[in-house]
Amino acid sequence: MVSRISQGIVHGRFQPFHNDHLKYCIDAKKHCDFLWIGLTQFDINSLAQSPKDKHRQAPKNNPLTYFERLCIIQASLVDAGLSKDTFSFIPFPIENPSNLHCFAPLDAPIFTTINDQWNEFKIKVLEKAGFKVIVLWKESKKFEGAKIRKMVLEGDIRWKTCVPRRAAKILEEIGFKERLETLVRTK
Repeated sequence: MVSRISQGIVHGRFQPFHNDHLKYCIDAKKHCDFLWIGLTQFDINSLAQSPKDKHRQAPKNNPLTYFERLCIIQASLVDAGLSKDTFSFIPFPIENPSNLHCFAPLDAPIFTTINDQWNEFKIKVLEKAGFKVIVLWKESKKFEGAKIRKMVLEGDIRWKTCVPRRAAKILEEIGFKERLETLVRTK
């Protein structure tokens, strides 16, 4: 059990923000007064190679901009009942851990989950960078960005049940399917 703290951090690419991400953010927020949400691969026009997990740098796997992800996550969290003044966003260059201290408060622990080797690798990277890491849970993924993007591309409308209601609405408004189609064509 984690005692309540003043601030904490979650992080991810959130491409797109899905229901497991929502659960992750809400569970982390239960342990802190203020939650920083770190967006990795924040500059999608200059994608950096992620350590250990190279697919994360492909443009087709990073269709949403920092701002779009921020808007989607913010709308989803507010829709889930969190107040806008209890969380905010930061770039989170996990692919360049020596720069993390430039964006994230070192005294704030980083909440994470474990559902694959990538998560276990990140814990080591974050601890080496000087952060305290708190694991919220360890379980298999129910939702996965790659599968959701594939469903969108294939026209499988069940993708809308994999993301928060507000996320689905915004993704449709910005033409997410068309953007994915363009990125897949231009590889």
